[in-house]
Amino acid sequence: MEWGDKKKMAVLLAVLIAVATPIFLVTSPGLRTIRRCAEGHRESPWSVKWEYNIAGFYLNTMRPERALECYNEIVNDPTWQKSDYVIAAYFGIARAYDEMGKKHMAMQCYAAFIASYPNDPLAVDAERLMGSLQRL
Repeated sequence: MEWGDKKKMAVLLAVLIAVATPIFLVTSPGLRTIRRCAEGHRESPWSVKWEYNIAGFYLNTMRPERALECYNEIVNDPTWQKSDYVIAAYFGIARAYDEMGKKHMAMQCYAAFIASYPNDPLAVDAERLMGSLQRL
């Protein structure tokens, strides 16, 4: 193989990795694999971050039921209770209910979030989203 061919192969491999990695990560099997890896390393600081990011991905790709599952796992796992992601996960639960069309549950969760974390920056968003639900 000549140098030009090797260079083309390297570029092709880089493109393949760049394209295949996001496709792998956005598929349910890919996300489940990452979640299983995180489950084995609960004490690691990156595991809660991955779980939170996966939940956000599910929420942003219109799969709020899966997002709700991830957010609930974050808030209910005792090893993650000291994490900064727990507060954001409570907000994510409200957003997931909102996306699922469960207006009453979303409003209850937004109200509980505002009552529990009034000084959190997300409280402003919770108030705004709760207000928009009340107008519906």
